[in-house]
Order: sequence, then structure tokens, then C-alpha cells
Amino acid sequence: MTLQEKQTEFIELFNSLESWTDRFQFLIDIGSGLDGLPEVMKCTLTQITSCNSRTFFYPSVFDGIVHIRGWSNSAIMSGLIAMLQMIFNGCQVDEIWEAKILNTIDFHLRTDLINNLTEQRKSGLLEMINRVIRL
Repeated sequence: MTLQEKQTEFIELFNSLESWTDRFQFLIDIGSGLDGLPEVMKCTLTQITSCNSRTFFYPSVFDGIVHIRGWSNSAIMSGLIAMLQMIFNGCQVDEIWEAKILNTIDFHLRTDLINNLTEQRKSGLLEMINRVIRL
């Protein structure tokens, strides 16, 4: 599945939830399934500094394929990490290079998620997205 297809699938699923309470519960639910991050990877290089919670995020590329790993002590931030995994894990890095800004703006416009986050969570999400698009 392409990055665009994965993003569209997530947007449709997210928008099918009737209320913001349901949408945040969905984020909490998918975040509870994160694999975690080894303690050695919880360091200043992977820390999301713009967020109040302890959040660590590690996007990487291996053989041209994107891999997202992360951990947070916050349920919502864990959900945002899981959301980014759903969208970006397994994508070709070339897809990200081709669609950097357009996909990010389109995603925010179609979900309105960014406008429903606290300032710290919004900053944390944007910091994580910026790390992915700089791969």
C-alpha cells in the first residue's frame, strides 16, 4: 500500500468516528499497542522536546523502507506515535520525499486533528512529523 493510500485509509477511519471523544479514545487504544522502545534508545537524540510528556520518537530507513519506533508516558502521545506508524511504517522513503509538505497539510485539513490538540501535543506531533519528512 502506498503512503497516499495509507494516509487516506487512516483519514477515512479517523473521520468515521462520530465525536472527538471517540477519536481520542481511538488514539489511546492504538497507542496502548505500541511495542515500546528499549531504554538505551530513550535519549536526548530521540526525545521530543516540545512536549510536556516523556516522549521518544525514532524514525529510520533501512533498505529504503521507513520504520517508526517510539514511546511515551502519555496515552495521547502514544496514540499519535501509533498513528504515524500506521501511516509511514513500510513506506518507501522516496514516497515521503515526493509528498513531504502536501501530505502533511492535506492530512491536517482533512482530519482537523491539529486544531483539537493541546499546544504541547500539537508541537510534539509536528516535531515527530518533521523528523519523518527529513529522513
